[in-house]
Amino acid sequence: MKANPRSLRLAPFTETAIVIRLILAVCVFIGTTSGSRAQKLSQISVSPASVEGGTSSTGTVTLGSPAPTKGIKVLLGSNSPCALVPASVTIPKGAVSGTFGIATRSAANAIKATLKASLGSVSKTATLTVLPITLVGLTFDPASVVGGTSATGVVALSGTAPVRTVVSLSSSSLSATAPTMVIFPAGSSKASFSVTTTSVTKPVTATVSATLGSVTQSATLSINVLDPILDVTSSVAVMGGNSNWAYVSLVAPAGPSGVVVFLTSSDRSASVPPKITIGPGLSRAEFGIVTSVVWKPTTVTVTASADGSSQSTKFVIDPPFQIAVAPEEIVGGNTATGTVTLAGPAPAGGLTFALSTESDGALITAPPSVTIPAGSKSASFSVDSSAPTWDGTNEMIRATNSDGLYSYTYVTLDKELKLTSVVLLPNSVSGGASTCVQVTVNEVAPVGGYVVQLTASAPSLARVPASVTIPAGANSAVATVATASVSSFQSSVITATFGGSTMGTTLWVTKALPGTTYVLLNPDSWGTSRAGAVSAKNQGGYVDAVTNSGNVLVQHAAFWSGTKSSFVDLHPSSWTGSYVAGLSGNLQVGNVYQIQGGGHAALWNGTASSFLDLNPPGSASSSANAISGTTIVGYATFAGGQHAALWAGSASNVIDLNPIYAGPSNATATDGKSTVGYIGAGAIIASSAALWTGQTPDSYVNLSPTGWSASSALGVSGNNQVGWVGNLTWISGFGMPYPEITGPFAARWSGTSGSYVSLDVPGDIFSTAYAISGNVAVGYVQCPGQYGVHAALWLDTASSFIDLMALAGANWANSSANAIYSDSTGIYVAGWCDAGAIVWHIPTSDLPKLLGTQYQKPSSPILP
Repeated sequence: MKANPRSLRLAPFTETAIVIRLILAVCVFIGTTSGSRAQKLSQISVSPASVEGGTSSTGTVTLGSPAPTKGIKVLLGSNSPCALVPASVTIPKGAVSGTFGIATRSAANAIKATLKASLGSVSKTATLTVLPITLVGLTFDPASVVGGTSATGVVALSGTAPVRTVVSLSSSSLSATAPTMVIFPAGSSKASFSVTTTSVTKPVTATVSATLGSVTQSATLSINVLDPILDVTSSVAVMGGNSNWAYVSLVAPAGPSGVVVFLTSSDRSASVPPKITIGPGLSRAEFGIVTSVVWKPTTVTVTASADGSSQSTKFVIDPPFQIAVAPEEIVGGNTATGTVTLAGPAPAGGLTFALSTESDGALITAPPSVTIPAGSKSASFSVDSSAPTWDGTNEMIRATNSDGLYSYTYVTLDKELKLTSVVLLPNSVSGGASTCVQVTVNEVAPVGGYVVQLTASAPSLARVPASVTIPAGANSAVATVATASVSSFQSSVITATFGGSTMGTTLWVTKALPGTTYVLLNPDSWGTSRAGAVSAKNQGGYVDAVTNSGNVLVQHAAFWSGTKSSFVDLHPSSWTGSYVAGLSGNLQVGNVYQIQGGGHAALWNGTASSFLDLNPPGSASSSANAISGTTIVGYATFAGGQHAALWAGSASNVIDLNPIYAGPSNATATDGKSTVGYIGAGAIIASSAALWTGQTPDSYVNLSPTGWSASSALGVSGNNQVGWVGNLTWISGFGMPYPEITGPFAARWSGTSGSYVSLDVPGDIFSTAYAISGNVAVGYVQCPGQYGVHAALWLDTASSFIDLMALAGANWANSSANAIYSDSTGIYVAGWCDAGAIVWHIPTSDLPKLLGTQYQKPSSPILP
């Protein structure tokens, strides 16, 4: 009979099977219990044992002996959802304890959570107390208000609210009304509420309290009478013609609408703005008081009024005065004459000024005071001197009026008789024109005078007399220097010799263009101005203006049509400052900005109301630097960096020109086809001149020439580019490296770095070419010594330099040419001089003389 398998499996164990089964059971028992029997769970602990919901605590499990080779796992658990623990913690080999994190949740009431640790059949417990959230603070902003305005209260919890939480509120005063409660949404830790106040006849302090459970937090709110102005202060005295600065202070910070303060002056010699606005949250504002020149001390009262209350300040306008000494440089032991001079006649009784000297070695002395008699404009006094230890010792002398205002000057003491200066007036002329050379010595000439010898290094270019005589009683004399006509820039050193001293100065002579004219554009009643863009009919730039509040000097975008009376203020009122950087036809581009905050690229069409913000979406700041047709270039911030940018008519249609892996960049000019700018820091430090031959980053060409560590391209016309080059060297010293900069020097390119040509004028200090039309470039050169910055024009080389200030024949110390435009009527150059914005015109009739066969007409001139 066949065996039944089922019955076979259920058959009684044989003796051998029983033994085998017992052995296996013992092995399993030993394998599963040997660790827990060898390592006994000692305890579980929590630190800290009490925490606020939302914060964490740390648990620790401890064994009776070190863990085995593979470590040992201890199971964990919690009886509360407010205390969350991991499922287990593993104690590593050889360790007797292990830690684990405990996350907690906020609860409305205190919760005692039991934490359990298990190892084998042994379990241990510990208790963690989870505390509810509490109130930790109540504050007001502002903490002091004028009755009738509002303040904002902020209540803070110790943690995030687990559920919607209600905090009750109360106020101790009927003058401050608070809501009955403030609600915290689940997950929030702060909540705000508004307290409205009523007008009061005397200052009131209201206490507002917030209560949650058994905890109360309080804060006080000061409610002031309807007299917002605390005081008005200013300097006690000012010289007429200068500005005095005054400050209006409020009793409490201004409310959401600000406080309008009206200003008046008791005297027309002191002009104040009609009103200023102190912005929301601010309690103080500054304003300027513009004074006129007065002939006698004048007391002025300035009154500030707001909401029916007023406060005043008084100050004195004093007649302006100045102290001078002649000669300014003398041989020690001789006497100079000091003079205090008024702008007008002294009033009845005269004016007395205290005199003081600052000389460590008592090398000069003066009387204690000098009085200008009534009806006189000046009074003189003697300044005695002693021999100095070395030449060129400077000694100060000061005149102080009765209000403490002062003017000072210096006397320079030398050991022996010598020349002190040789100056050309002016130092740059067009060929065929004359100038003057003034020589000065450090002592007044005796009877018979002093004879000073003169020479010129290029006598055929500059003709000077063999000598000039300083007459008795004087310390200087002037001689005429005649120049010859030139076809290109030349120079000659004019040298003076007197006794054992020799001094020289350099005369610049440029090609004459007698048809050149200029027009000053600075509008009446504005500050200074500058032009940075030009076409045949129009000019763009900025005028200096003063903000209505604070009298901060800012710029207003300016647009002209060839005369100062044509000035149009393009400044949009919602911005602090603005300027025009480029124009094309009827369009102007530039920048608008806030005093604090970034600027935005701007586009206008001849009026302030036509302003269009070109800042690209998502860009923190931007600027439009040039326009040709409808192509606008400048920069914008993309991904946190400054990138050269090209606009095609709108803020959203912007092309990022920054080459891949390049640093910050900027596009400074365009002719509609090509664009120039720089890659790098954008200053003399670490920038490289850049050319984009198309409208993509891939069209970038690096123009930085060999031998120069920094450069920038600022102007482009066809295949010609201009800008500057310079060198930067890091010098070790003063505990850290610092940069030593050489340049900038005007530069020109023709599409490649290898085409670089220097336009730097021999004998200058530095220079820059800002713009180019065809092959005619403009910019500036810094003359040596005291001769200032001069507007410059070049063709292809440095020797083609023409000084536009010399062509103007005006007595300016400084000027610059910033933009150029060419058409059939000639060349227009815009820039600035000491008198403000200016536009030069070189007519067509002068172009052959200027350019000869070198002239390259612009390939696509911007028509007006």
